[in-house]
Amino acid sequence: PDCTIWNLGLNGDTAIVWHLNADRSLHTARVIDLPRASYMHDFTATARHLIIVLQPWVFERRGMPFSSQFAWRPEMGTQVLVIDKADLSRRRIFELPTFSYFHLGDAWEDASGTIRFDVAAGKDVAFAVEGARVMVAQRGSVPGEAAVLNLITLHTDGRAEMVSSGVTAEFPKSDPRRGGLPRRLTAHVAGERPDRPLPTGLATWDWDMGRPDTFLFGDAQIVEEAVFVPRGPDEADAWLIAPSINLAEGVTELHAFNAARVADGPVATWRADVALPAGFHGVWAG
Repeated sequence: PDCTIWNLGLNGDTAIVWHLNADRSLHTARVIDLPRASYMHDFTATARHLIIVLQPWVFERRGMPFSSQFAWRPEMGTQVLVIDKADLSRRRIFELPTFSYFHLGDAWEDASGTIRFDVAAGKDVAFAVEGARVMVAQRGSVPGEAAVLNLITLHTDGRAEMVSSGVTAEFPKSDPRRGGLPRRLTAHVAGERPDRPLPTGLATWDWDMGRPDTFLFGDAQIVEEAVFVPRGPDEADAWLIAPSINLAEGVTELHAFNAARVADGPVATWRADVALPAGFHGVWAG
């Protein structure tokens, strides 16, 4: 919310922590040590802390393809490294059962210092290692199970817990005005199945109410990550703008959903003349 930017640059068991000012000038860039050389695609942050999730998919050797450099070591469990933004030497490590992940939701902490964030958690890295290759080759069965949306809570006494929503989910997104601040709503893609390893819909999950709000297009659509566009003060008073590839028509579409009523389906859809290459992440630029 203060318009500063934090980012990580990884090199095995070390990382560069980049901190940019609101005007995009460099504030600091510092090298830190990590407890393990974990594969990391994403991290998250609260107003006061950086949250780095270290899954037990760890660097083992140089090689190609890229994923062959890492070994899945489930016996190591998953660690969460919490670093104080004001002093990067101040850190805590929390231990959790083994899970894999690509994407985290925005984190937040309450007045007591308890930290919460959501994660699209998987059981292993079968999809990362073999699933993507099978899809690109367009032959064979895609291994692995779809990720499930979970909420992780890091308590001030050192305990960590992980609660599953039970819903299949990827690309967790939230109100960008609430980055690092308390929230209840997570938007995500939905509809992956063992015989359909790509999203076919969009959904939100309300952590306060413990309930989903889901719309599935059906197997003729591949749905990509939505962009969260606030309208009013409440989290649900927003648009979710989500691209998809319409396989039946062979074109790309762009859909606008009411974040408060996702199950009602798109309130508007724009259709391109062609099918654009499938992407992952999007953001509005001004």
